[in-house]
Amino acid sequence: MTQEPQNIPRQTIEKQVNVAQTGDNNTQNNTFILEAVKKAAIPFSLPPSNVTFFAGRDGDLAKVHSLLQQNQRLAVSAFVKGMGGVGKTELAIQYALGHVLQEYRGGVCWLQTSSDLALQVKDFVRVQLHEKVPDDLDTGVKIAAYCWKMLADRLANLAGEGCRFLVILDDVKADYEQAIRPYLPPMDGGFAVLATTRLELGQAMQQYRLDVLAIEAAVDLLKSFLGPEDRRRAEDEAIKKLCEWLGRLPLAVELVGRYLARKPDLTIAQMQERLNQKRLLQDALTDQQRRALAEMTGKLNILAAFELSWQELSVGAKQVASALGLFALAPLPWGWVEAVCSAMDAETLENIRDEELLNLHLLERSEQGMYQLHQLIREYFQFQLQQNPTQSSTLRQQVAAFLLTIAKGIGQTITQEQNSCFCPRHPPPRPAQPRDARRYCRPRRGFSLGFSGCCQVL
Repeated sequence: MTQEPQNIPRQTIEKQVNVAQTGDNNTQNNTFILEAVKKAAIPFSLPPSNVTFFAGRDGDLAKVHSLLQQNQRLAVSAFVKGMGGVGKTELAIQYALGHVLQEYRGGVCWLQTSSDLALQVKDFVRVQLHEKVPDDLDTGVKIAAYCWKMLADRLANLAGEGCRFLVILDDVKADYEQAIRPYLPPMDGGFAVLATTRLELGQAMQQYRLDVLAIEAAVDLLKSFLGPEDRRRAEDEAIKKLCEWLGRLPLAVELVGRYLARKPDLTIAQMQERLNQKRLLQDALTDQQRRALAEMTGKLNILAAFELSWQELSVGAKQVASALGLFALAPLPWGWVEAVCSAMDAETLENIRDEELLNLHLLERSEQGMYQLHQLIREYFQFQLQQNPTQSSTLRQQVAAFLLTIAKGIGQTITQEQNSCFCPRHPPPRPAQPRDARRYCRPRRGFSLGFSGCCQVL
């Protein structure tokens, strides 16, 4: 049976809802919010925030909120077209955390657009409301409509201040009208839809463009990784120059900040010189490679920050990173990585994951046993793999063979047990045909493996 939200004292809400306004205590604030959400029995699904310092976005958060009061659907896009790493996803997470107790006590549902939307909504209803969806709904659109109707009816019973429902669509890509819009909730049912995207969606949604950080916020972000007694915190001009060189992109500033934290004897000037050297190495790239990198980040300087972290990886970690880059942008069971990288034992892979990839913040833990790459880092891993055709071909074959082995055990109708087994709280993979394996393993061809939302080999 569905649990109804409990009343929480207004003073408690005001104390706990200050997420994104005290960046130095972001993790603690998030914990307070999540505990209050659980206590209030609010239907809630949101990926974990891996940010310990979130600042410089107060104005953006306020503007997003204002626009969502005026429009039921809002898309947050990067200010620089095609730019990843500007902080769109984190902004959406922080917005939801900051407003769930006051504005969205009807619920918050996070949907990853790279996966089956209907199945995600169905799973939300099943897990959060403990309700079943009829088996005779034969299309995804019907499944989504049934679930939204159920949620709309629940909202009607909760009529009152702060009982709206927030739907977040992360990383909306092309074909919005056909692939996404039919699965969205009704415009008049108390729902608000917030989307993140790299694209211009035209008239499909009201859009808000997210710029890179202001220089002051970028400097604060980098300094947040240096200890309070770190002498380098006083090098304001050098830090400003460094942040400008990185384009004030949050992801790049964070990677460099963490690099500096690991190397306390490295001065800011020396850090800048290392980045300059990595940038010079990129001059040796072919025009095609340079264009590919420019399309990926919008600025080649940012690649130097990735290159520094890449060079710190061991040979084995680089192989694991390359394998991770072959999977789609979705939470991935670690057991799948162990299967693909079976030449290394489980303990070695665990050490690579924990001591290298997670420690360097090149990989994120989404929940127990599940891991995910940032989109920009995934694209960088793919680029690195393309520089080694032999390894690329081998890894592609290993990934294809593993997924096709699983596919053989899946019938035309997947069971709930298989869904939970393959990927908890994530839509199940769809079966591929073994006869396609030869085509899948051809090098230099783009293809999607039959496990939609789980793997995409480029």
